[in-house]
Amino acid sequence: MQHSTEQQIYERIEERQSRSSYYTIILTNWEHHFTKSQIHIDFYDHLVEDPKAFLDRIAHFLGVDPFEAEQATIRKVYNQGLYEGLSLPYKQKLTALFIEELQQLHTRFDNPITTKWLAEARQLLDKET
Repeated sequence: MQHSTEQQIYERIEERQSRSSYYTIILTNWEHHFTKSQIHIDFYDHLVEDPKAFLDRIAHFLGVDPFEAEQATIRKVYNQGLYEGLSLPYKQKLTALFIEELQQLHTRFDNPITTKWLAEARQLLDKET
């Protein structure tokens, strides 16, 4: 299997970003067609923090009984790769690419998660490479 370089990854993301809408724009479009009660919004951070509560919120939204699963089962990681992470310069390039979207998400949701995301992004952009 051939591994992509950081530059190739960045170029793919940049290309896709130019062809697709931001999450906030997509969400706004959905809200033109569906009522807020028909759209469930949650955050990946909540999934990582407490998977059972995350799934329970989805079940509640769908009007079904909560899922019967133990925390150990829910937290088990499957197909974990050997991801080493990106170098600081590419983290900064990607952050710069998405900082406007992070600001829009924070304006829209103004919660501890978006506050954290934005603070981390700004801190990353302030680091010297």
